[in-house]
Amino acid sequence: MIEIRTSDYDKVLDSNYFTGIATYEYANTNLFPLINRFDYQRKLQDEKFYERLRKDIVDGCIMPSITIAFVTNETNIDDYAKYINDNITNAYILDGIQRLNALKTASEDTRFPSENSLYINIIISKSQDKL
Repeated sequence: MIEIRTSDYDKVLDSNYFTGIATYEYANTNLFPLINRFDYQRKLQDEKFYERLRKDIVDGCIMPSITIAFVTNETNIDDYAKYINDNITNAYILDGIQRLNALKTASEDTRFPSENSLYINIIISKSQDKL
């Protein structure tokens, strides 16, 4: 589950903006599958490029935050935390595909710290064009 820590409104994006936290295990289970869902997302780079990050993750580093986005026309969202968690399969990775891939690969190591925190920026927008 993603725990929402802060909320704000981005006037340039005309979108709700949240910061949240989840575990590495949650990210591997729920966010990693969102990679390559949309054609306009950046593609994965060479595996060797993120080798150092994988090693650092196993050694206990806190991975830099990622950004996920939702595009919805819903205007009456009373509980954004519930909306985010209930609709996570409809999100897409706006920034962090390479990091999530490194996290998934790092999870194959027996020393993987599955309960470490992953910080997540979350944008809920009415328009994909604003993102």
